Amino acid sequence: MPNAIWSTAAVVAFTALAACGGGRGSAEPFAESNAAGSSDAVSAGEAPDRVDTRRSDHEATPVVPPVVQPATPVVQPATPVVQPATPATRPLITISQIGAGDAEDGSGHVVSQAQRIAVDLDARVFPPRALDPVLHVGALRFVHYSHPRPGVLRFAVDAAARLALGAELAVQYGDDVASRRVVLQAITQDDLRGLAP
Repeated sequence: MPNAIWSTAAVVAFTALAACGGGRGSAEPFAESNAAGSSDAVSAGEAPDRVDTRRSDHEATPVVPPVVQPATPVVQPATPVVQPATPATRPLITISQIGAGDAEDGSGHVVSQAQRIAVDLDARVFPPRALDPVLHVGALRFVHYSHPRPGVLRFAVDAAARLALGAELAVQYGDDVASRRVVLQAITQDDLRGLAP
């Protein structure tokens, strides 16, 4: 009879421990000890045959909260901003006299001249596009251009008389009116200084 009482008490205690999370969830140690009769030996004051080296079921495993480290802001070293070197300022337009060669008359004719007038523009202002640039001087149109050196867009005019005082000088890409840019509102005597008449 004492065996039955012990087994019932052990099952109740084990169930209570398992319900609150204190046990390992298995009734094996109790079943083995009851089958071997070791519970009688323990109640009689004798040492059990086998010592259970596992954590006893009544010890609770301490719950340690995870340590949360505060977020450390990552500080990037300041990168110095390097400004590109400012290129040498180039005038938007220069008008000068050049040697012999082909030049336009503004009406669609190309003629050979002993002296020509070069209208040099800053090519950075008028970069290449699908449509070719056209120089407009008043009602005259000059469509032939060259690049005598990097960054220079040149139109060759056959005579200084084509650059009439007061005429507007503009560049436009093909027939795209929206691309038109006025270079000189009106040609002045200062613009033509140094040209042979």
